[in-house]
Amino acid sequence: MFPATLLAQKPDFLADTIAIVSGKEYAKSRKDIRALSKIYCDGEAITVIVEVKDDIIENKTDNFETDHVEIWLALSSSAYPSNFEYNFHPKYIYGSTGTNQKPRFFSVYSEYANGVGLNSFLKNFDYPDTKKVTEQNLNVPKPEYLRECRMDFGMVHYGFYPDQRKVVHYNKDNYKMLEQVLEVKMGDFTKGVRYVSEKTETGYKITVEFTPQALGFVQLPKLEELRFMIDVVDKDGQGKKATTILSTSATHQKANPATFNTVRFKKPLKTNTSPIPDAVFNKLDFHPIYTLTDTAWVSTSVETDMAVLGKENLSKSITEIKFSIQPVKYVAYEDMAKNTVKRLIVEKDGVNSRPITTEYYIVNGQVFESELVKMGKNRKESVNNYTFSFPDGSAGLILKQRTALNPYGWGKCGNCYEEVISLMRIKGTDAKTLFAIYQGNSGEKYCQIGEQSFRGYYVANVEWMREGKTLLLRLSSWDNTSRKRVRVSWNDDGSKVAMKELE
Repeated sequence: MFPATLLAQKPDFLADTIAIVSGKEYAKSRKDIRALSKIYCDGEAITVIVEVKDDIIENKTDNFETDHVEIWLALSSSAYPSNFEYNFHPKYIYGSTGTNQKPRFFSVYSEYANGVGLNSFLKNFDYPDTKKVTEQNLNVPKPEYLRECRMDFGMVHYGFYPDQRKVVHYNKDNYKMLEQVLEVKMGDFTKGVRYVSEKTETGYKITVEFTPQALGFVQLPKLEELRFMIDVVDKDGQGKKATTILSTSATHQKANPATFNTVRFKKPLKTNTSPIPDAVFNKLDFHPIYTLTDTAWVSTSVETDMAVLGKENLSKSITEIKFSIQPVKYVAYEDMAKNTVKRLIVEKDGVNSRPITTEYYIVNGQVFESELVKMGKNRKESVNNYTFSFPDGSAGLILKQRTALNPYGWGKCGNCYEEVISLMRIKGTDAKTLFAIYQGNSGEKYCQIGEQSFRGYYVANVEWMREGKTLLLRLSSWDNTSRKRVRVSWNDDGSKVAMKELE
């Protein structure tokens, strides 16, 4: 049996009576079929209890044509980007621009549509026809290559039975396209499920325990909120169509998490199986969706954008959605001066825009963030983020920010960017920027180091002349015809910064 501690715990969700949402005519009376449900979370697992009052229990071999309980579990809308159309998830329009290309997924802003169907998608919105796609060389699949699909990212659907036959994972086939996009094989979610079915004087009772593995998709480091729907399916033996369905959701719609119930756990479900400590996530606004594959949990993400039809050509109502693996690297260390540093690197692959690398540094408890837009495969990083120690023992950080003038790479200045490279001193709860380098190739190429201008150059490299006290900045001209060197030094405590151009 399941932990007895649940008996003393107040449910996170309680429905004394589950409403009939379909097939009232097959129930002899409202007392013929009744049900109640409870949901608990003790931090380690979610327990669902469903008690069914039924005068006749059908146990047929067909998993759908027999009495059973269906439980839907889905991530809440807060797990997705703010402009993600949760009302339409998991239904999408998809297509590809070539035989070897991964499919691309499209939807519509909810204020413009009540649903996502292929005919209305092509007829009622500004998706271009075949002629326009060809003539304008637009960056979308031709209409004839579009199809409707379901992408059950973040949602699982199970079936449980009075005779306690094997649990059924109903929607596992709806992960096939996700597997293709992520280039993984999904894991066996059912290994995280166990349930007990008991006969009662008036019907049956089903108790189910879901661990994070059973959910298949979880946020890190904990799951505080979950969308769910519990359906009790009753077959009265009057033929295949004689079905009564009771549901916790009055707006009951299958495979539409926007119509599900919401439960918020008093004790959030612990979900962190990564090497990254909870304390790191608790300090950052980064809570990735971990997805269970056949080999491991992997960090995944959902990104959305107005569908890019072509160069500087955005749709008025259509969005494009991208599901992808999100590489995450973590390292923690202590420097020579006993400063603790935790470093987290997150790779974010945009829908049509440039990829972005975000580096988080937690130095002595303080958070510093660096966001770097990637400017192409051939561009080598000249200056990297770096931690060090000042001679007085305080922590130092070289932190870079890089933004692209056009995130899509359009126009005459498609590869133009701006950088800020800051040298910071961190002591206790104080953080101070000693000096900063501002440089970029937008318009007139510029480089500003502190108060000195080096127009036409950029800082190509930094190296220590004396670690923690003296830096040598190596500058190159944008046309790569000349070089400069600048020495930057300071006192042991970071005060009195001095710069000198060397011969």
